[in-house]
Amino acid sequence: MIGFPDASTARIVLHKEAQFSIDDIEIISDDLNTTTALEYNSANELTKTTEKFVIDGTTTTNTVTNLTYDAWGNNTKRTRGSNTADYTFGYGNFLTHKNRQK
Repeated sequence: MIGFPDASTARIVLHKEAQFSIDDIEIISDDLNTTTALEYNSANELTKTTEKFVIDGTTTTNTVTNLTYDAWGNNTKRTRGSNTADYTFGYGNFLTHKNRQK
């Protein structure tokens, strides 16, 4: 059993190798010096990611992504900085609309 300071938030830190990934907000490029912290709510839904990038061994930047869910556990919003992706679900929890804003 793992105890957390706040029962509604779990924090996991991952170290990953270089890769590229694409999501509904932007293309992400990870280098070998990247740490990603993941936060979950009490329903075990991913609510926040914080990626720490070390570039050229000295410069550090953080990228934060926030996620929002509806009562059925569907991811309805992803926000990274000023970029937002909204998702609308219909009957049967099928994705009916996706809206991307910059």
